[in-house]
Amino acid sequence: MGRSRTTVCEAFGGCYGFEVIMKTARIQQVLLVLFILTMAVISVFRSYHYGPTIAEAVDGIDDWNRYARQALDIKHNGILIGSVKGPYFGPGGFLYNYFIALFFIVFGDTLAPVFLAQTILLCLSVVAIFRTFKDFLSKPTQFLFLCTLFVFATADVFVNYSHKLLAESLGLFLFSMYVYTYVMSIRLHQDRTLLLSTGFICLTTLVRPSMIPFLPLHIGLIVLYQVRRKELSWQRITQHSALIAASLMIIPMRNFIVAGEWTFLPTEGSFNSVQQLVHSSFSDLVLKLAFCLGYLPPLNPVFKIRFHWLIMWAGYFYFCYYQVRNLKTVRFREFSLHAFILIYLIVSVVFVTVQSYGYRSMLLINFVVLGFSFMGLDVLGRRVRSISKPQ
Repeated sequence: MGRSRTTVCEAFGGCYGFEVIMKTARIQQVLLVLFILTMAVISVFRSYHYGPTIAEAVDGIDDWNRYARQALDIKHNGILIGSVKGPYFGPGGFLYNYFIALFFIVFGDTLAPVFLAQTILLCLSVVAIFRTFKDFLSKPTQFLFLCTLFVFATADVFVNYSHKLLAESLGLFLFSMYVYTYVMSIRLHQDRTLLLSTGFICLTTLVRPSMIPFLPLHIGLIVLYQVRRKELSWQRITQHSALIAASLMIIPMRNFIVAGEWTFLPTEGSFNSVQQLVHSSFSDLVLKLAFCLGYLPPLNPVFKIRFHWLIMWAGYFYFCYYQVRNLKTVRFREFSLHAFILIYLIVSVVFVTVQSYGYRSMLLINFVVLGFSFMGLDVLGRRVRSISKPQ
């Protein structure tokens, strides 16, 4: 309790004036507002000068073409997506169809409002993740983390995905809000916020079916948390479980009404996932893990090595090493976030054909990993300071 916290600036010889600027909370707020406004302006310009027309969006067989067609179907024919005669097949982002349809209904058959909304959601994802890790970090490191989040959001999401009809922007926002509300609920011991986090993870699975393993993980962590606090309440566990069950029944109900079949998930890609599980060799798994960490070329030569990912993961593993050596200092919310990352990696390596999605398959978890890597930077700063301090 009495030990002072060494800042990154102090550890590496930063100047006092720069440290004062970085410690100012108002500066962080101003930077966030400027980032949102700048991205919004660029998005509007990009949409109206370089964006596809609605005719171009619906013409094709790719995921974004099918999302556009199905969103128009919802707008004109109702919520059941009647153009899909049988069980909902794909793309995987079932809820994303309705997200696009909402903008078509409100603004007409134009894509610019959708792309602007996705850009705003990306910015809000940055806000949510920054606020999640803010209090874990020293003040100067908060500043560096915020600026790095801007870079990651721009380079990894905005450049290639915010202006496509792909579910990543919505999924990233929902998952970021899940992480934020979950961590806040644990930190502040708020049952309502914890229930809200359950709602966000349910919505995330409706956008990314590969996130379904997070549902039992979430319930398991809630039980463990309540047991640790000696506050186990089966009534509250039932509330969370009922919300999850209700969300899992949305697609089956649609399929039963339209096709008379109880199909629980979008079936597209399910066979490939099973095939991977059965036929993947050890070398395949290693290459997929390397892909997830940022070494992309062996599985998809179209993409270059993402060196900023490799640096991020190095920082994360360094922080993991520090926590393994100091297990008593690991807080439950940090333990939970490590579990999120581990499950995400396992699902991606074992079940997901990551190379067919480019690097967007890792976008949801990267911001969480980035937060831990900056916690590792703080640890490194304290160690450098202790080594350089005169004896």
